[in-house]
Amino acid sequence: MKPYFLDSVVSAGDETIKKFMPAAYGSLMSAKEAAGLTELMRAVVTEGTGSAVRTDAYTVAAKTGSAEFETGKETHAWFTGFAPAGDGSGGGRRQRREGGRPHSQTAF
Repeated sequence: MKPYFLDSVVSAGDETIKKFMPAAYGSLMSAKEAAGLTELMRAVVTEGTGSAVRTDAYTVAAKTGSAEFETGKETHAWFTGFAPAGDGSGGGRRQRREGGRPHSQTAF
């Protein structure tokens, strides 16, 4: 989405002078590429490090990871994902925690 600053311009009498609408900025990836990425992220949940959020109630797609703040310091772990995976209409949750693993009770 193309960024914009104003939603609308309104007069002192509460009359809408101009309304700005969202506009596409460009395409990040094709639908085929998005479907492939979703399947890879589904595998993180069904077969990999994101299995703590696996459920029969809905499909989840996720990515886990970790990184160091500085050499010699503890790592931090992170998790990001969305549900239901497949139609892209679901919301996502993300958790970041210093030192250790993502919390096993991350909820969608």
